[in-house]
Amino acid sequence: MNDPVKPYFFWHKEIFSAFILITIGCAPQLFWAKPGAQPGEFEEDARQCREALLSNPGHQGTSDPLSLKFGISEDAMEQCLMAKGWILAEKP
Repeated sequence: MNDPVKPYFFWHKEIFSAFILITIGCAPQLFWAKPGAQPGEFEEDARQCREALLSNPGHQGTSDPLSLKFGISEDAMEQCLMAKGWILAEKP
C-alpha cells in the first residue's frame, strides 16, 4: 500500500531543512571588537567579567548556555564586556 501522507511529509521536511540552512547562512556573524585592543585582551576581560559575576552573591543566572555552564547570564556578561569598551560588531 502506498501512503499518500508519507511523500507529503518528506517534501515538507526537505523544504523546512532548506529554509533553516538559508536562514542560518544569512544571519549576521557577530564578534566582540574593541578599538586598539591587543591580542589576548578580550580573553582577559572576559575572564575578569566571569570572575566578577560569579563572585556577586546577588547575581542570579538564567537558563541560557552561559548560565548553565558558568552560573552567569549572557546579558550580564555582555553588559560587563561593554563596560570594558567591547562592542558586538558584524563580520564583513
